[in-house]
Amino acid sequence: MTKTCKILVVSIVIYSVISGLVSAEAIVENVYVNPENPTKLSDVTITTSFAGINESDNITLYIKECDENTGLCDQPFSMLMTGTNSNNFSADFSLEFETATYFDYWFVVERNGGTTDIKDDSYNVQMASSSGDDNDPQNGGDSKGVPGLEMTIFLVAIFIGLIYLRKRDRK
Repeated sequence: MTKTCKILVVSIVIYSVISGLVSAEAIVENVYVNPENPTKLSDVTITTSFAGINESDNITLYIKECDENTGLCDQPFSMLMTGTNSNNFSADFSLEFETATYFDYWFVVERNGGTTDIKDDSYNVQMASSSGDDNDPQNGGDSKGVPGLEMTIFLVAIFIGLIYLRKRDRK
């Protein structure tokens, strides 16, 4: 290999490494929601860590509260997250949508160069029942132990099967 060829190959490798470092994409490493399943109208803290973040980058948290029963969602709101150390960020907020059963949240990374790196990943947090009755389906619970429509259909099918067998045995 000639000297010019070696210089060209080394230059290409160095350029690739430097351009990769400069345009590194921000990646969400860990996300913690406290409490894990908040109740309606409660205070929540979201803490996250990123890879590929510079000190000059701003992280904005977007939150959208929704009611699973009606399909309605409150207007999303946003807040600038506070850096707790080099790659960790935190935000405290209060849930405000009275009928919300869950909320979605996502992050937007604003780069120093004016570009915005939008995180396409949206996270979902189910809310705990605030009434204390976890078996009430109206509060997102499950009516455990109470036969529903499927049990009724099952019993009717057995009854029809027994009638069919009795008629068949009489013939």
